Amino acid sequence: MIRVEPFKAEDIPNVVPRDADIEEIASLGHTVEEMLEYAAQNGGQKMVGPDGVIVSVFGCSWHPSGAAGIPWLLSTVYTAAHKMGFLNASAEAVKGMIDEHGVLMNYVHADNHLAIRWLKWLGFEMGDITPYGPNMAPFRRFEMQGD
Repeated sequence: MIRVEPFKAEDIPNVVPRDADIEEIASLGHTVEEMLEYAAQNGGQKMVGPDGVIVSVFGCSWHPSGAAGIPWLLSTVYTAAHKMGFLNASAEAVKGMIDEHGVLMNYVHADNHLAIRWLKWLGFEMGDITPYGPNMAPFRRFEMQGD
């Protein structure tokens, strides 16, 4: 059973991100440490496996226009070992996000195939590959509309 708990600064050393997530964050001009500090300061949450490992760190910020939520997630090397719990907990988290925001949208690196498959499984619509971010890396926009 996955537990969802607030993510705190003292959790940062216990996060072991997947290489694909490290590369995606770097292509946006940030470090994992910056992203995790943001998460700790802005209401990020963590999924914790029954063995106590951090499976993922996630959250949803309002778009500056106020018209949509911007969901984000950092998976870890432990996500695959807790696949079913992660899938169930992430589906529940996205339901809460869509209930709060009405519309969710963000971008995923086009080479992050596992994340794209997961986003499609959650019900997000995927856009075409487009240059995005300060490095104009290949990304795909994803979006979900509420009822």
